[in-house]
Amino acid sequence: MLCNTTDSALLRLKAAAEVLGVHPLTLRRWADEGRVPVVRPGRERRFRSEDLDRFLGQTPKDIPRREALYVRVSVRSRP
Repeated sequence: MLCNTTDSALLRLKAAAEVLGVHPLTLRRWADEGRVPVVRPGRERRFRSEDLDRFLGQTPKDIPRREALYVRVSVRSRP
């Protein structure tokens, strides 16, 4: 297991983000998108350590990729 917690441990957002090596807001967005399973006891988000291990074990082809295209166009006015 990659996490140093018990199998039944529920991690808070910040601790789970540290395990994954991402910012807490990124993990929150992933949970809202359904990419990472989340448990909601009340209003807080909690993450199971085994779910995080499974997420870390995914290969890049299993993870949807987003791409952004940026193009800057300069126009000079000619006299």
